[in-house]
Amino acid sequence: MKEPDPKYAWLRQISLLTGIPLLLMSGPICGYFIGNFIDQKMGTDPGFMALFTIMGGVAGVREMLKLLQRSNKNGQ
Repeated sequence: MKEPDPKYAWLRQISLLTGIPLLLMSGPICGYFIGNFIDQKMGTDPGFMALFTIMGGVAGVREMLKLLQRSNKNGQ
């Protein structure tokens, strides 16, 4: 595979790091809607909604850390 052009390294770095807010928002939002759907079907009012929202937040933070590690490797 061809080595990427080093003069565009800053652009790749910016594109990786702009995904962080999207990662941090999408996990809890998806978890909220999935948990709310399960709560409505099963009649358990806030239980699954809270659980899936927390799980989505943890998943978002985990993916953000992976993204930061990848951007650090590419930036050096």
